[in-house]
Amino acid sequence: MNKPHQRPTARHNEESMLAPAKRTEDVRAQTLLPVAIRWCSELPLDAQPELLLELFPALANKLALAWPEPAKARELLEELLIDRRGNRSGFPSIVFSELLRLNGLISNTTRGESPPEFRF
Repeated sequence: MNKPHQRPTARHNEESMLAPAKRTEDVRAQTLLPVAIRWCSELPLDAQPELLLELFPALANKLALAWPEPAKARELLEELLIDRRGNRSGFPSIVFSELLRLNGLISNTTRGESPPEFRF
């Protein structure tokens, strides 16, 4: 026997109202921001992380926003490069190489060199 159609509960309505917002957040997290595109274009050609932007736009956005503060950018890069939890699968090797180049670039600031200029 078929069950009669039940009226959605308040919880069901709440969940369905939140679902579009969640999808919007997911899309935004995977959308490369103009600031990240500009940041990449202002880096030296050999340090531009093109695959990072393509495959991991949310990380590229975070790096672009952190870049004007070298200590913050170094901390973020360290978190990405060093697996302290022991259960990460890691980045594709070419993306890992891009992160290493960026780390080398931003680490030069600790030796008294200026980071590549980038302003919002």
